Amino acid sequence: MSKLWYMYVTAFVAGIGITIVGMIQGNIAFVAIGVIIGVALYFNRGQIQ
Repeated sequence: MSKLWYMYVTAFVAGIGITIVGMIQGNIAFVAIGVIIGVALYFNRGQIQ
């Protein structure tokens, strides 16, 4: 596995964590940041291979 793969996994876990924390705290900004990270990873998923 490449360094790029680890970077994507780290960003994915961070995005999920930020979204969950935002939902628990009721902070719409954290939820939005987590969703933006998820969308960015979705559109760049082809580069992992």
